[in-house]
Amino acid sequence: MHIDAMPSRLVAVTDGVHEGREHVVLFLRHQAKEDVRGFAFRLADARKLLAALTLILPGAEGIQHELTEIN
Repeated sequence: MHIDAMPSRLVAVTDGVHEGREHVVLFLRHQAKEDVRGFAFRLADARKLLAALTLILPGAEGIQHELTEIN
């Protein structure tokens, strides 16, 4: 499977109402462009994202530490 990923930087996180429902909104800036895009997540999806990041981040930080030592 091929997935295109866009290197992005987090600009802001907030909450807001979208289509009559509360959402968590992430604003990201594509590293090669100046445009900022907002991504609205339903609360259930925001919880899933939080859980996934909590599980993934320690391993990713370990890999980054190893790469820093190699380079």
